[in-house]
Amino acid sequence: MTFVAYSAPVNSCRQVKCEKCGKTTWAGCGQHVDAVMQNVKEEDKCTCARS
Repeated sequence: MTFVAYSAPVNSCRQVKCEKCGKTTWAGCGQHVDAVMQNVKEEDKCTCARS
């Protein structure tokens, strides 16, 4: 018996809330930041330094 696992493409980055300022930032691989943050208003984006 053979099993084949199919996986759908998954965006490795996601929106998260900054623990310092509470605004929206991202977590993940960094390759999808533009797509993840495209609908976030500038005033709602975190500007804290990334660690």
